[in-house]
Amino acid sequence: MAADIFASRILVLGCGNALAGDDAVGPRVIDLLDGNPDLPSGVVLLNAGTTIQELLLDMAVADSRPERLIIVDATLAPDRQPGDCWEVDLASTPSGLATDLHAFPALTELGMLKSALGVDVRVVAVQAQHIPAAPAEGLSPAVALALPNAVELVLSLCRE
Repeated sequence: MAADIFASRILVLGCGNALAGDDAVGPRVIDLLDGNPDLPSGVVLLNAGTTIQELLLDMAVADSRPERLIIVDATLAPDRQPGDCWEVDLASTPSGLATDLHAFPALTELGMLKSALGVDVRVVAVQAQHIPAAPAEGLSPAVALALPNAVELVLSLCRE
């Protein structure tokens, strides 16, 4: 399966834990995109759950890679309101960050895919209201309302 998804023109990964409140936003966006008539051909959707690190490493050593990788995930940015949805500018993200995508630095891996391997990496962030430490299903109202905006942002990146 990995070879098939990495050979796609565009790969969209929805990251997050369905049992961790707003962290489920990435998989929920994938659910909403699945079967969407506006999704261009050549786009593969994958609910990556919490396996983003492994997938990025597999992609780095794969024989083929997508032209564009779009990652959708929740974040807890200090300067954003719950439900905000935006594309992260990977070029202006501080270096030296850990590899937690909620702070957007699996950026070490993403930067490598973008520069060394020629994959156009885009990250769609949705500001979480709360990511609980203990299992808790369900998005906050603000994040649930942001789902259509996140879907539209992903669709626009797929059409570029």
